[in-house]
Amino acid sequence: MRKPDQRMLAHDSALSTLGAALTDVRGELDDYREHLNEETNEIQSLYEYIHNVEGKLDRALSRLDEIALLVKGKKPHQKWVFTPLTAKEKEVFQMLYTLTASRPFVHYKEMATKLNLSKQLLSSYITVLIQKGIPVEKKYQSNQVFVRLHPEFRQAQAKDNIVGVNTLLTYWT
Repeated sequence: MRKPDQRMLAHDSALSTLGAALTDVRGELDDYREHLNEETNEIQSLYEYIHNVEGKLDRALSRLDEIALLVKGKKPHQKWVFTPLTAKEKEVFQMLYTLTASRPFVHYKEMATKLNLSKQLLSSYITVLIQKGIPVEKKYQSNQVFVRLHPEFRQAQAKDNIVGVNTLLTYWT
Protein backbone atom coordinates (compact mmCIF):
# COMPACT_ATOMS: atom_id res chain seq x y z
CA MET A 1 0.00 0.00 0.00
CA ARG A 2 1.14 3.39 -0.87
CA LYS A 3 1.05 6.21 1.66
CA PRO A 4 -0.69 9.42 0.62
CA ASP A 5 1.82 12.12 0.01
CA GLN A 6 1.66 15.65 1.38
CA ARG A 7 0.25 17.09 -1.84
CA MET A 8 -2.69 14.69 -1.83
CA LEU A 9 -3.44 15.49 1.80
CA ALA A 10 -3.25 19.22 1.12
CA HIS A 11 -5.49 18.80 -1.93
CA ASP A 12 -8.10 16.82 0.07
CA SER A 13 -7.96 19.38 2.86
CA ALA A 14 -8.47 22.25 0.38
CA LEU A 15 -11.42 20.45 -1.21
CA SER A 16 -12.95 19.83 2.19
CA THR A 17 -12.51 23.49 3.16
CA LEU A 18 -13.98 24.65 -0.17
CA GLY A 19 -16.94 22.26 0.23
CA ALA A 20 -17.64 23.61 3.72
CA ALA A 21 -17.42 27.19 2.45
CA LEU A 22 -19.80 26.45 -0.43
CA THR A 23 -22.23 24.79 1.97
CA ASP A 24 -22.15 27.91 4.14
CA VAL A 25 -22.74 30.15 1.10
CA ARG A 26 -25.65 27.96 -0.01
CA GLY A 27 -27.18 28.20 3.47
CA GLU A 28 -26.88 31.97 3.44
CA LEU A 29 -28.40 32.16 -0.06
CA ASP A 30 -31.29 29.91 1.03
CA ASP A 31 -31.90 32.18 4.03
CA TYR A 32 -31.80 35.24 1.75
CA ARG A 33 -34.23 33.63 -0.74
CA GLU A 34 -36.62 32.75 2.08
CA HIS A 35 -36.42 36.32 3.38
CA LEU A 36 -37.14 37.68 -0.12
CA ASN A 37 -40.16 35.39 -0.47
CA GLU A 38 -41.53 36.61 2.86
CA GLU A 39 -41.02 40.23 1.82
CA THR A 40 -42.65 39.58 -1.57
CA ASN A 41 -45.71 38.06 0.11
CA GLU A 42 -45.93 41.02 2.46
CA ILE A 43 -45.65 43.48 -0.44
CA GLN A 44 -48.37 41.62 -2.35
CA SER A 45 -50.65 41.68 0.69
CA LEU A 46 -50.04 45.40 1.15
CA TYR A 47 -50.71 46.03 -2.55
CA GLU A 48 -54.06 44.22 -2.35
CA TYR A 49 -54.94 46.11 0.83
CA ILE A 50 -54.05 49.47 -0.76
CA HIS A 51 -56.03 48.54 -3.88
CA ASN A 52 -59.09 47.78 -1.72
CA VAL A 53 -58.68 51.06 0.18
CA GLU A 54 -58.41 52.97 -3.11
CA GLY A 55 -61.61 51.33 -4.31
CA LYS A 56 -63.39 52.34 -1.13
CA LEU A 57 -62.07 55.89 -1.45
CA ASP A 58 -63.25 56.08 -5.06
CA ARG A 59 -66.73 54.93 -4.05
CA ALA A 60 -66.78 57.41 -1.15
CA LEU A 61 -65.73 60.28 -3.43
CA SER A 62 -68.38 59.29 -5.94
CA ARG A 63 -71.01 59.33 -3.21
CA LEU A 64 -69.77 62.71 -1.98
CA ASP A 65 -70.13 64.07 -5.51
CA GLU A 66 -73.69 62.76 -5.65
CA ILE A 67 -74.48 64.30 -2.26
CA ALA A 68 -73.00 67.64 -3.38
CA LEU A 69 -75.27 67.59 -6.43
CA LEU A 70 -78.29 66.76 -4.30
CA VAL A 71 -77.47 69.58 -1.86
CA LYS A 72 -77.32 71.98 -4.81
CA GLY A 73 -80.74 70.73 -5.89
CA LYS A 74 -79.46 68.82 -8.91
CA LYS A 75 -80.19 65.19 -9.50
CA PRO A 76 -77.13 63.10 -10.31
CA HIS A 77 -77.70 61.77 -13.78
CA GLN A 78 -75.57 59.38 -15.75
CA LYS A 79 -76.00 59.24 -19.49
CA TRP A 80 -74.41 56.22 -21.05
CA VAL A 81 -72.92 56.78 -24.46
CA PHE A 82 -71.32 53.96 -26.40
CA THR A 83 -70.76 52.64 -29.88
CA PRO A 84 -73.19 49.90 -31.00
CA LEU A 85 -71.98 46.35 -30.43
CA THR A 86 -71.58 43.53 -32.93
CA ALA A 87 -73.49 40.28 -32.40
CA LYS A 88 -70.47 38.56 -30.80
CA GLU A 89 -69.81 41.57 -28.56
CA LYS A 90 -73.45 41.46 -27.46
CA GLU A 91 -73.00 37.78 -26.66
CA VAL A 92 -69.98 38.59 -24.45
CA PHE A 93 -71.95 41.46 -22.86
CA GLN A 94 -74.90 39.16 -22.15
CA MET A 95 -72.62 36.61 -20.49
CA LEU A 96 -71.03 39.31 -18.33
CA TYR A 97 -74.46 40.71 -17.44
CA THR A 98 -75.88 37.30 -16.56
CA LEU A 99 -72.93 35.99 -14.55
CA THR A 100 -72.70 39.14 -12.44
CA ALA A 101 -76.38 38.93 -11.51
CA SER A 102 -75.59 36.68 -8.55
CA ARG A 103 -72.13 37.96 -7.61
CA PRO A 104 -70.18 41.20 -7.93
CA PHE A 105 -67.35 40.05 -10.22
CA VAL A 106 -66.69 37.18 -12.61
CA HIS A 107 -63.36 35.62 -13.61
CA TYR A 108 -62.24 35.61 -17.26
CA LYS A 109 -61.78 31.83 -17.22
CA GLU A 110 -65.41 31.17 -16.32
CA MET A 111 -66.71 33.52 -19.01
CA ALA A 112 -64.34 32.08 -21.62
CA THR A 113 -65.42 28.53 -20.81
CA LYS A 114 -69.13 29.36 -21.04
CA LEU A 115 -68.63 31.22 -24.34
CA ASN A 116 -66.26 28.56 -25.71
CA LEU A 117 -63.52 31.18 -26.23
CA SER A 118 -59.89 31.36 -25.19
CA LYS A 119 -59.08 33.68 -22.31
CA GLN A 120 -57.02 35.82 -24.69
CA LEU A 121 -59.91 36.22 -27.14
CA LEU A 122 -62.31 36.98 -24.30
CA SER A 123 -59.84 39.57 -23.00
CA SER A 124 -59.84 41.17 -26.46
CA TYR A 125 -63.64 41.32 -26.48
CA ILE A 126 -63.71 42.89 -23.01
CA THR A 127 -61.19 45.50 -24.20
CA VAL A 128 -63.39 46.26 -27.23
CA LEU A 129 -66.45 46.65 -24.97
CA ILE A 130 -64.53 49.15 -22.86
CA GLN A 131 -63.29 51.00 -25.95
CA LYS A 132 -66.86 51.22 -27.22
CA GLY A 133 -67.96 52.87 -23.98
CA ILE A 134 -69.46 49.96 -22.03
CA PRO A 135 -68.47 50.64 -18.41
CA VAL A 136 -66.72 47.38 -17.54
CA GLU A 137 -64.81 47.47 -14.28
CA LYS A 138 -61.77 45.28 -13.67
CA LYS A 139 -60.41 44.03 -10.39
CA TYR A 140 -57.02 42.39 -10.03
CA GLN A 141 -56.61 39.89 -7.23
CA SER A 142 -53.84 37.32 -6.82
CA ASN A 143 -52.65 37.93 -10.39
CA GLN A 144 -56.10 37.16 -11.76
CA VAL A 145 -58.52 39.47 -13.54
CA PHE A 146 -62.15 39.79 -12.51
CA VAL A 147 -64.70 41.94 -14.33
CA ARG A 148 -68.18 43.35 -13.86
CA LEU A 149 -70.47 45.94 -15.35
CA HIS A 150 -70.68 49.26 -13.53
CA PRO A 151 -73.63 48.77 -11.13
CA GLU A 152 -75.54 51.83 -12.35
CA PHE A 153 -75.09 50.80 -15.97
CA ARG A 154 -76.25 47.28 -15.12
CA GLN A 155 -79.36 48.72 -13.49
CA ALA A 156 -80.02 51.01 -16.47
CA GLN A 157 -79.62 48.03 -18.83
CA ALA A 158 -82.17 46.07 -16.79
CA LYS A 159 -84.68 48.92 -17.02
CA ASP A 160 -84.15 50.22 -20.56
CA ASN A 161 -82.20 47.54 -22.53
CA ILE A 162 -79.86 50.32 -23.62
CA VAL A 163 -77.45 47.91 -25.33
CA GLY A 164 -80.28 46.50 -27.42
CA VAL A 165 -79.82 42.80 -26.78
CA ASN A 166 -82.57 40.69 -28.33
CA THR A 167 -82.06 37.46 -26.42
CA LEU A 168 -83.50 37.18 -22.96
CA LEU A 169 -80.71 37.84 -20.49
CA THR A 170 -81.66 34.71 -18.58
CA TYR A 171 -80.74 32.61 -21.64
CA TRP A 172 -77.29 31.85 -20.19
CA THR A 173 -78.37 30.73 -16.75
